[in-house]
Amino acid sequence: MKAVIVELKNGYAAALTDDGCIKKLQNKDYAIGQVIEMKAHKSKKIAVWAASAAAAVLLCSTTVWAYVSPYTYVSLDVNPSIEFSVNRFGRVLSAKAVNGDGAEILQTLKLKNKSIEDAVRATVKQIEQAGYFSGEEPGGVVVATSSPDQNAADNLADEIKDAVIETTQDAENDVEVESTSVGYERVQQAKELGVTPGKLNLVEKLKAASQNPDSIDINEWLKKPVKDIMKATKEYRKSQKNGDDVPVPGSSEPATPGSSGVVTPGSSEPAVPGNGDANVNREQNKEKNKDAYNKEQNREKNDSSKVSSISNKPTQAVSSDSSRTRGNGNNDEAAGGAAGNDDNTGGSGGSGNGNSGNAGGNGNAGNAGGSGNAGGKGR
Repeated sequence: MKAVIVELKNGYAAALTDDGCIKKLQNKDYAIGQVIEMKAHKSKKIAVWAASAAAAVLLCSTTVWAYVSPYTYVSLDVNPSIEFSVNRFGRVLSAKAVNGDGAEILQTLKLKNKSIEDAVRATVKQIEQAGYFSGEEPGGVVVATSSPDQNAADNLADEIKDAVIETTQDAENDVEVESTSVGYERVQQAKELGVTPGKLNLVEKLKAASQNPDSIDINEWLKKPVKDIMKATKEYRKSQKNGDDVPVPGSSEPATPGSSGVVTPGSSEPAVPGNGDANVNREQNKEKNKDAYNKEQNREKNDSSKVSSISNKPTQAVSSDSSRTRGNGNNDEAAGGAAGNDDNTGGSGGSGNGNSGNAGGNGNAGNAGGSGNAGGKGR
């Protein structure tokens, strides 16, 4: 028969048995709330004492009920997942493994009636010794509390977080610790999935951080260690800040294209989001068009130079012809004037005698060549 110690006084202990009776025992270093095994036997002396103590028991029945009744639930996750049932006095009533790793951790631990802080310290120390905080990457611990008193749940979450941080200070690697308080609904959801509310809450944060929440398989992520979930959540939050997304860690899924366009250098036009190949092709086409334009400009410049060269050659020829007309006034005084009319480079030649034909060398004033006719009349 089992009994729970409800009172200690003057070297004796009062134990509440399964059938609701109070038994007086010698105090063998018992603690209030401790569950003990008792032999079922009748003792007249003890029965008399029990009757006299009945009134006192009734007065303290509320306290006894409060001690043996669960009031707060605490979950602890690393990869081992463990749940603690805690009474109003912060004492552990039970510790239950939620997965196989948790069962291995609890095999050698006696946590009942310990303060929840001490129970968590002992559990985390055992987890550390089992090697869960070793390796190249930081470890991770998540703690969740649930209680009808929300303020009490919040305060307890902070206290347990401090206890975990203190316990892991000498761990091989850094250990990241998260704590939160959750409501009754989240506790029930976790029970249906066979996990702790703390781990379920952590995976929900991962899903919220992803730009593609539908890609998150909650059931798969609930099987992963806490440190992996924490790492993935950080990566998703970082990618959200940068405006792009990352592949789902541990999967072969490609990254989801980012939502922000990238402005091409030298252009005010943003690249098409998530269309990297098209953006590269467009930039290549721009470069090709630019090269073609430059080639066309160079070709036009070359053609212009050729035209300029060609247009200068007749002028030189005329000038040479004009030079050859100098001094020919004796043969044909009008020749200078005729040459002026043909080439517009003039020779104002033969104005009375042939010698004046030398003036034809000044071909640049060709329009004046018409006066050559007057030279003919002079002869």
